Amino acid sequence: MPASNHDARPSSPSSTFSAPDKTKSSSAVLDALQADLDALLDYHLYLSDPQVHKATHDLLREYQHQQNRITSEISTVSEERTRLQNKSVEMVAKAKACKEKVALLREKLVACEKRDGVGTEEHVAVDGKLDVVLGTNVTGGQEKWLRLL
Repeated sequence: MPASNHDARPSSPSSTFSAPDKTKSSSAVLDALQADLDALLDYHLYLSDPQVHKATHDLLREYQHQQNRITSEISTVSEERTRLQNKSVEMVAKAKACKEKVALLREKLVACEKRDGVGTEEHVAVDGKLDVVLGTNVTGGQEKWLRLL
C-alpha cells in the first residue's frame, strides 16, 4: 500500500513548519502566464499577417472545393447505382414476362399441333428450347417457328 501524505510529516515535534514563500510561487505563476500570453499574442500577430490570412483563406477555399467535388461524385455514383438497380429490376421483370410469354406460346403451339394432327412426341426440348426431330412431317415454316422458341 503506498504511503500517504500524512506519513511524510516530520517525525520530531520540535521541527518547525515553514510556510511556502508566496512571493516566489506567485512570481513563477505570473511568469508562466506571461509566457502563455506572449505566445498567444505572437500567434495572433502571425494570423493577422495578410499573407498568412490569404494563404489560410485559399487553403480553406480549396478544401471546400474538393469537398464539394467529392460530395458531387458520391451523389453521381449513388444515382448511377440506383439507376442500375432499377434497370436490373426492370430486366428481371422483362425476363419473367418473356418466360411467361414463351410458356404461353408453347401451350398454343401444342394446341395447334393437336388440332393439326401433329404429335408433340415429334419434338424434344433441348436446353429449354423446343427443337424438331428430323424425319417428321413438320413443314419448313413450322420448323423455323419451332427453332425460334
